[in-house]
Amino acid sequence: MNRTHTKKDLPADKRPQGKKPEPETALADSVKKEPATISTDDDDLSMYTEKTRLKIIKRRKKSWEKQKRTAGKKENQKVYHSVLDTYPVRDYRFALHGGYFILDDGSVFDILHITGQSYLHATTDDLQRLANNNTIFHRMCNCDFNLYMFSVPTNARKHIEHIEHVSQKTTNVVHLQMLEDEIETCLWLENNKPEKQFFYAVFAPTPEQLLKEKQKFMAYSVVPLSDMSYSLKKMFLYKLNNPNSVVRF
Repeated sequence: MNRTHTKKDLPADKRPQGKKPEPETALADSVKKEPATISTDDDDLSMYTEKTRLKIIKRRKKSWEKQKRTAGKKENQKVYHSVLDTYPVRDYRFALHGGYFILDDGSVFDILHITGQSYLHATTDDLQRLANNNTIFHRMCNCDFNLYMFSVPTNARKHIEHIEHVSQKTTNVVHLQMLEDEIETCLWLENNKPEKQFFYAVFAPTPEQLLKEKQKFMAYSVVPLSDMSYSLKKMFLYKLNNPNSVVRF
């Protein structure tokens, strides 16, 4: 005879459990734990008086402007670079046809001085011809190169030495006075009159290729070029890294 078990006949742990109703306090606690959202619109100030509302708006405006200035300063922070960022020089090698600098990637470069020439009495056609020829010369250069211009004090040492040498060979009082005046003029130019110096920095992957490129520059350049001594090259790099320094080439 089959018997149907009732809830009372089953053990307490095997009896079907009904869903317990959640206490009312649980919902209340969850509501309390939710963060209160504060409106940022203008209507959240409606509870204040007009005078207090203006003060709050003014304070918020000052805070916003301060944050904006701080963010602008962070964005406009200057990044200082040195000459090693542009020319990561690692060594210098002396060679038969002039030395060269070695960069960190194994490539080489050298510096050529543009000695220049006087165009005081040149005509407009002469200057136009010079500009056209210079453009053609730069286009035919296959290597990488940079053109630099420095504003440096006038170097009149050689001219002063020549005047002093001439003054030792003359006994004419008038001539000696003229030479002294010319020396004073040279000294004034050195202290007060800057001059512009121009340079080429020629790059190449190997020293052999650099020598070929330098010979091409010397042969086809519109303006006179000359090699530089090691001391002048160091002065060039120093001036490049310290623009406000006083260097005489």
